[in-house]
Amino acid sequence: MPLVRIIYQETADHPEVLRRLQVGLQEIVASALTTPNARLVKDDIELIFELGDSLNIGKDLKVIVSANDFAERKKNLQERSEQISAGVKKLLSHSPLHSGKQIHGFVYVRLSDGGLGKF
Repeated sequence: MPLVRIIYQETADHPEVLRRLQVGLQEIVASALTTPNARLVKDDIELIFELGDSLNIGKDLKVIVSANDFAERKKNLQERSEQISAGVKKLLSHSPLHSGKQIHGFVYVRLSDGGLGKF
């Protein structure tokens, strides 16, 4: 179950921007991280939205994806990261922005071992 943290600064804090991410990002991540042995659907993806602190330095929007480390994912991880980034860019391409300013950001995909306990 991949976890996606969306950390946004006030410059990206617009209801339409966040709504577009909420509606479309699960499908984008599921598609990018699916492997023959680990098929994902949008409901497998958890989204966590966080307003960044005013002291943060860096991009307006950071999408940090944590997923299990599978060999199939690792061999083309950069391509998968770029696929998610292209999807985010497309989602935001027609969003209204504060003062007409463009949102700058990145996608970072981190693979590691993990376990999941449900309740």
